[in-house]
Formats: sequence, structure tokens, C-alpha cells
Amino acid sequence: DVAGGSNVEVLVTYVGLGICPLAFREAAPVSLFACAGLDVGAIVALTSREMLTEPERITVQADVSFGVHVTIVGPLYFAAAVALLVPFRGEAFLLRGPPVVPWFDPEPVAGVLTLGLGLDLPL
Repeated sequence: DVAGGSNVEVLVTYVGLGICPLAFREAAPVSLFACAGLDVGAIVALTSREMLTEPERITVQADVSFGVHVTIVGPLYFAAAVALLVPFRGEAFLLRGPPVVPWFDPEPVAGVLTLGLGLDLPL
């Protein structure tokens, strides 16, 4: 929500590339891994665009994640990971003035928890 009772709805999308140089897979059905990556994305305001100084922004961030894969049956596995994200551009999103004021100020580091199911299919 911003001044005057209006709100700003945003769409956030990312695509990334990562490498997992530390992976531990024992005979047990559990694998542990540590990864590092780079993500490129966009934050696009869907509403109240005329109120904003920058309704679209390209974003780039680095990430480090730690996780586990647990085989359930056959190629089906459960995955869980925690990641730390560090954006390369952390300036606040601003409302047009006067006065120019921030409506969203990103944190310098963010955390993400990922849970899911996957298939381990050899190529």
C-alpha cells in the first residue's frame, strides 16, 4: 500500500544459472549440496504505474544455497533448500513527487526457502 490508500501490484520474475560444486551422495537415499548462482530478472509494476518514477526494473542478484534431496521411490525425490540472495542493485522504488518518497526499499540480503518434488532422470 502507498500514500492515499492506493496499492502497487508487482510481477517479479527471475531466471538463473547455478553450479553445485559441493554435492555429497552416499549409498543412502539422501544427497546434500551447496550451490552458487547468478539470477537475472525483472520487477514490473502492474498497477499505479503513473505514480512511480520507475515502473520497470531489471534486476541481477547472486545467490548461495544449501539443500537436500531425499529419494522417495525410483526417480522421485523430495527437495528442500535454503538460499541467501544478494541483489547488485538495492535502491528504493520511488513514488513521483513532490515529495519523492520510497514505496518499497529492498533489503541488502534476502532469504528463500524452497520445497518441492522432482524426478532424477539420467540423460
